[in-house]
Order: sequence, then structure tokens, then C-alpha cells
Amino acid sequence: MKDEEPSASVEDGSPLTWEYTRRSLLQLNVRLLWALGVWPLPASWRFSLLKAWLALLAVGNAIENVLGVWKNWGDLTEVTYSLLNAFTIGAGVAKTCHLAFYQERYCVLVRRVDLLARSQRGYCDADPAMRGVTLSCRRTARRVTVAAFTYLTVLCLIWMFMPLVAHPGERQLPFNHIPWEPQSFPLFYEISYAVQSASSVIYVFISFALDCFFAVVMIFVTEQLMVLNLRIKQLYARPAGDGSPLVSKQFLDKISMNSDEEMYKELCLCIDTHKDIIRLISFLDTVMNPIVLIQFMLSVMAACVTLFLESYSADGSSVLNSVSYLPTPGIQVYLYCWSAHNVLEEGAAVSEAAYGCAWYEGSGRFKRALRTVMCRAHKPLLVTAGRLYPISRATFVSLVNASYTYYALLSRVHNRDAING
Repeated sequence: MKDEEPSASVEDGSPLTWEYTRRSLLQLNVRLLWALGVWPLPASWRFSLLKAWLALLAVGNAIENVLGVWKNWGDLTEVTYSLLNAFTIGAGVAKTCHLAFYQERYCVLVRRVDLLARSQRGYCDADPAMRGVTLSCRRTARRVTVAAFTYLTVLCLIWMFMPLVAHPGERQLPFNHIPWEPQSFPLFYEISYAVQSASSVIYVFISFALDCFFAVVMIFVTEQLMVLNLRIKQLYARPAGDGSPLVSKQFLDKISMNSDEEMYKELCLCIDTHKDIIRLISFLDTVMNPIVLIQFMLSVMAACVTLFLESYSADGSSVLNSVSYLPTPGIQVYLYCWSAHNVLEEGAAVSEAAYGCAWYEGSGRFKRALRTVMCRAHKPLLVTAGRLYPISRATFVSLVNASYTYYALLSRVHNRDAING
């Protein structure tokens, strides 16, 4: 089979193949989503069966959550557990549906990221500083994904086996306790345990995998902006008066700056790259913004109910479960806010890089083009949640404050009911 090259058309929305991902920057993230059954490489009847199995798990989990709320009505702690599980699984189901409905957009996004990286690869190969930037960002991208899934694996193991360790023989369920076993269904407990464990683990992993996918895309966009900024700063590069080069000879051999014409041509190439990055960020926002909005809303609610469980649960194992889960919604939100803020900062740094080059040595048209770049760089490179809320580190702080506000309100209601009762 002939290998598919990552240089395919940037607007090609055809399904990715296993061979394509072998050379893609997003290889790890796409293959993780494939392993979880939500990203076909390519589609097949086996993959369709896997999707049907995921749908059955989602339905089974929803039924158990409804039963949990119904049978535990009046027990605020148990009802809160059911809601927490519903929020967590709901995020995974929503992301799975979005990826299934808009698979072509996701494939186009992967190809655009790869094409942008290929367009600047020659500069990175020739310049040690640029090469260092790319290596650092790619290490960060891999570490983010590996660290997230390591934490998630430990968390799921704690939740899955806590009832068996803390309450042996009491037939408690891991995520959503149902104090009812129909006599006509002797395996009800075993099946409920299996459905809760499988559905919760699979959909939590899917939710995290898609969060990491978008975070890694933004890390690579940040990488390309950093490389672009270095290219712009080095527009001053030319032999000094004594003939010694101001930059490495290897770089000068690739991009000669011995004339105003060459300097202007290189600036035009930088402008083209900047436009490509802006278009990529706009397309990324189109694909990502519904997912981010859903994740932000559900994370705020999940953090609120987790704080409540941690504060008011009398069961030590429940407190341990809550403590271990509490970082989860925060991590998911912070992945987006941190990576989007880095894009925002590096986008603003384009103007500083333009000012840092030897603009005073350029021709009139070079200076006019550079002013255009600086003016465009003043417009923030934003990604949003639902096209309503810009994402940055300040967004993370405001969402944490919102979670605590809702927790304080829920605690007040609980304390008032306890006093009145």
C-alpha cells in the first residue's frame, strides 16, 4: 500500500488513514481517539459495531442515572452522585456526537496543522533557535497527553474498585448507587456494575482525549507563531561592515539578506505564513467552540457538586472519591484556557517581533508592509466558547469563581433544609 503523504490538499475532508497519521503531528491524539472508537481510520463495519456499542453504553448509563435519582429521591448526597456522573458522561457523549457529525472538519483541521508545520520546516531545519522551539513544543504536546491519561487511569481505578475495597459484601455500585435489586433479575447488580464502569471509563477517556486533541492543536499553533516571530526578528540579518555575519552562515546560505529586495521578499513570505495562521485559528474556533462551551458549563456544575460531596458526605470512601475527582473538571477547563492563552500571547508578540527587526534598513515598501503586519497583530488571535466567551487564563479564574459561587449557594440551601428538618 502506498503511503499517503501529509501534504494532501488543505481542504481535503476525506477520512484519514493509518499511514497518514504515521507522519502527522497529531499522530498520538488521533490514534487515541481511534482506539476509543470515535475516529475511524478509515470507517469499516467493525467500527460501526463499535459505535453501536458506545451508543448502548450511553443509553445504559442514562437509564441507571434516572433510576439512581428516582430511587434516591430525598437523599441529596446520592442524587448529587447521579448528577455528577450524568454531567461527566454527558460531556463525553456530546463530544462523541460532535466528532461523528463533523468528522470532515476534524480531518481538514489535522491536514491544515500538518501543512502549516511543513511550510516552515525548512527554516526550523536551518536555524538552531527555531529547531529548539519546535522540539520544546512537541515535547510539551506529548507530555500533556500522556500526563492527562496517566491521571485519568489512576482516577478510574480508584472509582471502579472503591466499593469493593471500602464496602465489601454491601453490593454498592461505583458511580451511581441504586438501592434496589429486582428479584426477577438475579444478575442486576453485576450488570449494573459492568455498565457503570464501562460507560463511565470509556466516555471520560473520550472526553479527555478530545480535550487533549484541541489543546495539542493550539500548542502546535503556538509553535508556528513562535517560529514566525523568530523569522521576523531575523529580517535584519545581513553581513556586518567587517564582513562577519550577524547570524549563522547556515542560515545566511538559505536566506540571503544582502539586498532590500531579498529582505522584502522574505517579509512577504512571513506575511503569507501569518495569514495562514490566522485562517487556521479561525477554522479551529469554528470546529472547537461548541465543544468548549459544553465543557465549560458541565465542568462548572461538576466542580460545584464535587465540592458539595466532599464537604457533606459522611462516608470516608465518598470523600476520597470526591477529592480524587475534583481536579478533573479543572484540568479539562485549564487545558483549553492555558493553550488558548499561549496562542493569544504569541499572536500579540508578532508586533513586537516586527519592531525588533532592522526595519530602518529596509526600503519604503518594506516599511509599509511591516506597518501592516504590526497593525494586524494588534487584533487578538482569540478562540471562543460558543463564539460568546473568549478563552484565556482569566477565563479559567472566572469559571473557578463561578463554581465556588454555586457551591456556596447549594451549601446554604442544604444547611437551611437541615435546620428546618
